Amino acid sequence: MSIRKNPHKKGWIADFKINGRRIQLKAATKELVIQKQAEAYKNADSLQPARRRSGDMFTLSQAFDLSYNLRWKHKACGYNAENYGMQVLKFFGAHHPVAWIQAKDIHSMREHFLNLGNKPGTVNWKASTLRCMIVDSHEMGYIKELPNFPKRLPMNNTKERVFSREEEQLFVNYFYSIHKPKLAHKFVFLIEQGCRYSEAERMMGREVDIYKKRVLYPKTKNAAARTVPLTNAALNAIAPYMPTISTAKVWGMKYKEWQHQFDMAKNAVGLSNDKLLTTHCTRHTCATRLTAQGVSLIQVMQWGGWKSLQAVQRYAHVDITQLTTVAEKMNNIQCGLMLGENKLHITDATDMQL
Repeated sequence: MSIRKNPHKKGWIADFKINGRRIQLKAATKELVIQKQAEAYKNADSLQPARRRSGDMFTLSQAFDLSYNLRWKHKACGYNAENYGMQVLKFFGAHHPVAWIQAKDIHSMREHFLNLGNKPGTVNWKASTLRCMIVDSHEMGYIKELPNFPKRLPMNNTKERVFSREEEQLFVNYFYSIHKPKLAHKFVFLIEQGCRYSEAERMMGREVDIYKKRVLYPKTKNAAARTVPLTNAALNAIAPYMPTISTAKVWGMKYKEWQHQFDMAKNAVGLSNDKLLTTHCTRHTCATRLTAQGVSLIQVMQWGGWKSLQAVQRYAHVDITQLTTVAEKMNNIQCGLMLGENKLHITDATDMQL
């Protein structure tokens, strides 16, 4: 099933099958063609109630296609949504009717992925993908009722795995040793800027301003563009690879290829058994180093493009020396409480006597 622009004329086309018969519908807008498609499925169901009762219903595969076109197709999160959606289809079966999914089935799916070693946050994303598919199917009229969706799994907000300075140097040295300095520069850039790999991979020459020392990420996971200053190390890392054509990519390496090189480096430096150490740890490393330098969580959130403070709080580790600094700042406030036998008096700190 697909919904696409008409290549020959203005408008949109819905190309799908009902009971094995191919159907093509056309309309002026995407919304209208989706509406026509929904009406076609409804009419087919009303004409064949017996087949509908026997299980010939709107399937998860169809639901994923619907949600993908409505929600994710042109967004940065489309890759993750497709990946999670395929795992959901594999668990239930692509032809499993959407209407048959109940809360207990969602619980079973979450338990399955937890047993595979997925983190609660990852499982929540997969459950959210399924929820979008079910909700979209309901809103388009393919199913009559929604199941009771279970609450999200609580997430562990402990500190994520980060690169130490020594590990960072080991990776850089390895990439140089195999005569691939660009990999070393890219690795340093990811740590210094804390961007998502997808943001770095899509980066074009026109989005990097060497003279003003800043970079624009126009297409992010949260669909909100952001401009971030370049650190000195990031500037030195990216400068040799600036393309002469503004629309050309700076790094130009797909994630699969990069991941192969990253795994080779892990093995070479003796970290192949560290399952927590992934490419995404470069992002964790940047955020952790920023908070360690006293950068506020709001600024860290803006720097890395996180959607909420809650997502950044895992990197906040305040020690007693930082709290002592807070106490010193409180001591400088020129007001205090004087304790008397019968009442409290607000007074200037200079007048306070113990």
